[in-house]
Amino acid sequence: MNSTIWRRISRVAALLIMAAAFSTAAAAQTRPPDLAPVTRIVVRVTSAPTDPTVRGVLAAIDARGQAVADAAARGLQATLDGQPVNLQLSSDRPSVAVGVGLLLDSSANATVRTTLGTAIAIGLQDIDTRRDSVAIASTADRRNWEQTVFTTSPEDLRRSLDTLVQNPPQDDALSLDQVAGLQRTLAGQPQDLKVLLLVTNRTPASAATPATNMAVIRGMAIDDHVQISLLVLPQAGGQGVAEALAEATPGGGVEYVLNATNQADITQRVSSLLAPAMGARDSRYQRPLSGRTR
Repeated sequence: MNSTIWRRISRVAALLIMAAAFSTAAAAQTRPPDLAPVTRIVVRVTSAPTDPTVRGVLAAIDARGQAVADAAARGLQATLDGQPVNLQLSSDRPSVAVGVGLLLDSSANATVRTTLGTAIAIGLQDIDTRRDSVAIASTADRRNWEQTVFTTSPEDLRRSLDTLVQNPPQDDALSLDQVAGLQRTLAGQPQDLKVLLLVTNRTPASAATPATNMAVIRGMAIDDHVQISLLVLPQAGGQGVAEALAEATPGGGVEYVLNATNQADITQRVSSLLAPAMGARDSRYQRPLSGRTR
């Protein structure tokens, strides 16, 4: 059997097991009244379907789209076939690599670019310089995105954002080939979780080439366990195209912006897109002997 197909089958089988183990009764949680309730659970499986211990990553997201760092303390109850299970959550999150790709055309003026740059800087403020890494590429820079360097240097990241703010995007630089290049570099990073944060004011399909279309990007992300998250600006068109690109990637999602200069709104949306990775916790569940896959 083709190894890629086998990997996909294995992940699906493991996901079904983990999804049952992480069937979370969020409504039953006990919490202080000032805390937003958990409204979304994101699960990624890392163990093989036949492993006696189901290992994965769990992230709890609250009603504001923010990561819940103390999910275990919120009174969340995990059940399997209606029975409580002992789900162990780590207190620390896994390491994260974030590749930011700003796929913008020349209609993104300086005010929009400044708003985006500030929102991204704020969204990345919880990056751990000891374990995480970030790369920022944009169509304001003609360099090949595959050569973008991942770093935690504040100075390097500031220079990348300054390039975005100070230079108008180049329309002829819009290409999904660039996105694929950044994604390949991201997939090669040593961190546990990998996120491609794509910001665009164009329908992504319009940047397709004979070599790279959205199906190629999505397939690469699934195979390489890369989370695709899209921040879609107003002039980018309908919803279906962006959602199709993020579909099936681990923790992927889309946020649609109504006002490209609303700093507070865009900052919150960037944080929401990063939340499944920035709020993740290593999780473990020991399957009983009777529930193991033979």
